[in-house]
Amino acid sequence: MELIFLGTGPTEPVRRPERRSERTNSSILLRDSETILFDCTPNFTEQVNREKIDPEEIKHVFISHGHMDAIGGLPQLLKRNKNFTIYCSEKTKDRILEEFKSFEQADFKILKHGEAIDVNNVRITPFKVIHAEVFPTGKKFPAFGFRIEF
Repeated sequence: MELIFLGTGPTEPVRRPERRSERTNSSILLRDSETILFDCTPNFTEQVNREKIDPEEIKHVFISHGHMDAIGGLPQLLKRNKNFTIYCSEKTKDRILEEFKSFEQADFKILKHGEAIDVNNVRITPFKVIHAEVFPTGKKFPAFGFRIEF
């Protein structure tokens, strides 16, 4: 099993090469008998190219919330892979479909707080976290964190 951090940065990627501080949006990839992606950022193509990952190997995509830093790379993934399942909340699914019409026929699995999903040898349990939206509204809304067990 292999865990690859594709990005560890905040909502806006950090681009300061003079300080050796370049970080793209947060995303991880878990390779086991099938490959699982957690959040598909707008930096998706850059991230998989840097790590020499073939997007066609990704079979499962878990999305934490419906902001662009978590869903913005889905169209990039769809261009290179037509065979993956998206796991997310009902609200996040609605947001994806609102933003990207090309996902109307996508394979969605709706996640619920505390209900584990088994993907081969990996158990993934979504749990609620509060995601603060600083701008423009200052509102807080639910998002998912994921507990991963091998």
